[in-house]
Amino acid sequence: MTLKGVVIDADVARAAGNRLTADRGSAACRLFLVEQRRQGVGVVMTSAVWAEWNVHASSFARQWLAAMASSGLVLRPRARIVKCMPTISRSVSRRVLALIEKDLLLIEAANASHQLVCSRDSRARRAFGHVACSAKEIGNVVWVDPCHVGDEPLAWLQEHGPWSRARALCATGH
Repeated sequence: MTLKGVVIDADVARAAGNRLTADRGSAACRLFLVEQRRQGVGVVMTSAVWAEWNVHASSFARQWLAAMASSGLVLRPRARIVKCMPTISRSVSRRVLALIEKDLLLIEAANASHQLVCSRDSRARRAFGHVACSAKEIGNVVWVDPCHVGDEPLAWLQEHGPWSRARALCATGH
């Protein structure tokens, strides 16, 4: 399947900083965004993701998003509500539930597109991993961290970000 779009968490947009920000995390986020545009891979922006970006995006991320829009690479689907939330809310601790609810907008956007998320939030990734195998709407989502070398984020993008069971939250358990 050729990749059409990835949901980019606002934490990546914030961490990208500006072109002069030197820390490794910022550089990794910028490299991921630049490679995404170079590969012609779209960015998925539901209303909720857009709202988070408007609050948190760095100057680099705003310029990148404008360039993506001018290239026709911004996808604006309607979010798909995660129907299994009542069951999930009864099966996890309040702490895990709070992490899931905070970033549920990423899963809803992913489910409305190609089930692909790029985020640095390892705590949310682990929280979703707790319920992933019992909740298909969550378990099928691929979560890539642009700063985690083990995720091989640039190589994944260069392959046009294929969805694979091995990268899905249910398979990785994080």
